[in-house]
Amino acid sequence: MPVSDFTSSKLTTDDPNYATKINAFMDLVASAINLKLDISAFTGKTVVPKTANFTVAASDYTIEMDASIASVTATLPSAAANTGRLLVFVRKDASLFRAIIDTVYELYIQNESVTLQSNGTIWKKVG
Repeated sequence: MPVSDFTSSKLTTDDPNYATKINAFMDLVASAINLKLDISAFTGKTVVPKTANFTVAASDYTIEMDASIASVTATLPSAAANTGRLLVFVRKDASLFRAIIDTVYELYIQNESVTLQSNGTIWKKVG
């Protein structure tokens, strides 16, 4: 059923096609909700905690670095293979140990964050 059927006039219960139009509208809403859920499942925007040295995984997006026990170093993936990709790093502790992001950046204080983006050549701070 075209969307115009829902917007061209008011739907009333005395409309002979009331049930058909309501069912079609509910199907449209359900499709929109499912589409949103399907898209969010593939955005790769995960939050992962790290307490030891690690290499950023393909599914990582927001990385919480906890250096309360020892320094933590993140190794970034190839910038060339990740053009346009964004990564968010957050420091979760207030210790004197280091939270290092490759050779690009270091987080010094609790809840400090940085967003990096690959331009295809290097990872740059963008936020």
